Amino acid sequence: MGQNFLFERGVVRKIVDEAGIDRNSTVVEIGPGLGIMTEELLSRAGRVIAIELDTDLANHLKRLFGDRENFEIY
Repeated sequence: MGQNFLFERGVVRKIVDEAGIDRNSTVVEIGPGLGIMTEELLSRAGRVIAIELDTDLANHLKRLFGDRENFEIY
């Protein structure tokens, strides 16, 4: 599936900073992969809806973030 993953947390923080995400934001993340950006989004957004086609990655994300109230995965 030719996937590329973010891994540099500094870049992720800059992206989320530029997006202006805050507690009033609902974010739809397409292809969250390993969840590096998801983790940053969850710390700032009121709600994060992740859409992941890869079932192994989706299960990984459920293990990482499934207990968070502001996280949904499809």
